[in-house]
Amino acid sequence: MSDGLYVAMSGAVAQERALDVTANNVANANTAGFRAERVTFEEVLGGQGNLSFVTAEEATVDPTRGELHSTGNPLDVAVDGDGWFAMQTPQGVRYTRSGEFRLGPGGELIDARGNSVMDVGGNPLIVPADAKDVSIDNAGQILADGLPVGQMRLVQINEANLRNEGGNYYTARGAVNPVENAQVVSGHVEGANFDPVRGMVDLIRISRNHESLHQMMTTYREIDQRAVREIGGPK
Repeated sequence: MSDGLYVAMSGAVAQERALDVTANNVANANTAGFRAERVTFEEVLGGQGNLSFVTAEEATVDPTRGELHSTGNPLDVAVDGDGWFAMQTPQGVRYTRSGEFRLGPGGELIDARGNSVMDVGGNPLIVPADAKDVSIDNAGQILADGLPVGQMRLVQINEANLRNEGGNYYTARGAVNPVENAQVVSGHVEGANFDPVRGMVDLIRISRNHESLHQMMTTYREIDQRAVREIGGPK
């Protein structure tokens, strides 16, 4: 098998990874709190000769904040600056920038997936059942009829340590620290930080690159097969 086939194959695999990540970004362009992922490529030298191959490194989360959109819902909140909401899920703690919250049947403050918003003690935030007016102040404190009943857990995370878990949920590697003087904006949600038009352009570009590499692989295979026939043919 020719060296050129290996080189083209490594490029095709890297482009497939970029295609998957970009397609996921496009699919979540309207998902509140979604942070797009970016793929970078790295050149790897081969073990023999002067060959070099390309690999796609692990996708990283774009730290750019999405635009804030007004909803008028007092339980919708967006983080102004650093900070991630901590959510209690069946799979463990997950982090999100999406503050589309509502009250569950037991008074828990939950998101669209039905998972509970965590308080600073790591427990679900619960609002008294007899509360008539529920709101969230700019420090992330839950107020029931004007009285504080809980404080949102907002954490600071290095975006390089974030990994997407699907949609607007993320896991974190490394240290997770409380946000000092957190600021939230009530009645707003943060939109995705991804431009779908740019995403479609990227999808077309990556698809063409992927197609070109597959055509290159086909050409190298044909060359190998021709060489085998000629070498192994009658003398």
